[in-house]
Amino acid sequence: MPEPLLKDTPIYKWLRNKPVEKQALHDIRLTFKAVGIWNTFSYFCADINPDNKDIKLPTSTYCDYIDVIVTIHHTDTVSVTISCSFRPIAIDVKDLFQLVEVLTRIEIYFANTMEKSRHNSVVGAGHLPRYRSWTTKMWHFGVDTIDEYTGKEFEVTFEEGMSDLYRFLLNE
Repeated sequence: MPEPLLKDTPIYKWLRNKPVEKQALHDIRLTFKAVGIWNTFSYFCADINPDNKDIKLPTSTYCDYIDVIVTIHHTDTVSVTISCSFRPIAIDVKDLFQLVEVLTRIEIYFANTMEKSRHNSVVGAGHLPRYRSWTTKMWHFGVDTIDEYTGKEFEVTFEEGMSDLYRFLLNE
């Protein structure tokens, strides 16, 4: 993609106009679809919401400050919420690497669980998409405020969003 077009994305343009203290992430919501994932986790998890059949996994904490909340919907759509309101993820190399590490560990957890289900003959354990292709549905920048960015122009793959943040870092 030509350089002028790379700088024309909504996330990049938004970041360029924010003061330094707003250049941090504190909540990110991602989704992806994986055929058979609900079947897989329903086999291993007894805590299924009787009303909507969602499976909410226990909250996990990574790097001592990044909380991850996972909900597996009966439709085989997975919602992943990254929350770190008390110490936002700075838009710098160190913190972005920690975020990538967290998503890698979550992906490995899903992959291992799905693989285990194949060995236990759980029907429907399908393909798990890489975290880079998960769709980011919401970005919260800064600290807990009204700076929430959702909508089609902000719904990009995690990889596309990280590319925007990385370009921003390079141009600072």
